[in-house]
Amino acid sequence: MAGHRYWRVRGLELNSGLMAATNVELREVLGGPTVTGSGTAIASSYYGGGYEPANAFDGSSSPWASSGGGAGVQWIGYDFGSGVTKDIIQVTYTGRDSGSSNQSPWFVAIEYSDDGSSWTTLFRRYTLSAWGNYTTEVYTVPSPIPLGANPHRYWRIEILSSYSNPSGASELEFAYEPGGINLSHILSFTWSWSSNYGGGYPPSQLFDYVFPPTDNQFLFASDVGTIDLDCDAEFTLSQITWYARQGFPSQSPATGRVRYSDDGSTWTTAWTFSFGSWSAGEGKTVYDPGYVPPTPTDRRRQGSIVF
Repeated sequence: MAGHRYWRVRGLELNSGLMAATNVELREVLGGPTVTGSGTAIASSYYGGGYEPANAFDGSSSPWASSGGGAGVQWIGYDFGSGVTKDIIQVTYTGRDSGSSNQSPWFVAIEYSDDGSSWTTLFRRYTLSAWGNYTTEVYTVPSPIPLGANPHRYWRIEILSSYSNPSGASELEFAYEPGGINLSHILSFTWSWSSNYGGGYPPSQLFDYVFPPTDNQFLFASDVGTIDLDCDAEFTLSQITWYARQGFPSQSPATGRVRYSDDGSTWTTAWTFSFGSWSAGEGKTVYDPGYVPPTPTDRRRQGSIVF
């Protein structure tokens, strides 16, 4: 990939109204040294004196903190200077101390620019660990995943019936092959949903990597509903794992189906599934009974489907 003058970490989903960091490293070599130092720290905003963007690149525990603005618009970055470009393949992000660790993002976009105005997303990544005292998260340019035998851009997980009303989950995982790696925290995708029970039960908690017995959960507004995934490019969804709520395991699905679309409008059923009764916090895995292993041709690079 070609080098670029400007790089940034943009918070797509936040844990609080602010975004903050004590140290950000930009690397051209995996596990190598940061290449910042001769340029200028830049940011969407900063909270005030003592929270300047430069703090994120000076190697100290002094933080940069934004002045707020919500998800999607807060970011910290670096301008390498006129005539200087860098091909960044790995970013590390260190949050604040435990008392302010909730100011670290849990879903980020790593982006570059040649003019400091028009930005391109290189990849997006979920945080794979809970933010604690000066926790460091490492975001690496992903490797491609296989397309599988039935690749499509849009996938829908549809709950047709549940053991009680409303239906919900504490966490949701999906994979491109039975027994495969969980893509819900490393795949570049956006999601939408048919209905939501209300405050305290947002869909983002399906993918927050907080598992039972901690009862972070999503609830539909009824005992049926859909969760749609837009994966930016094509892949095959062959397995899902659904985790029941810790306190209300009966608020879990009984039957459902997995559907796909190439335009986000016309849907075709790929496979159906059913679950037996649930216990507290239990995770159940179902997969496409007609699964066909990917061929060597399927195992090729494809768009932004990466891990």
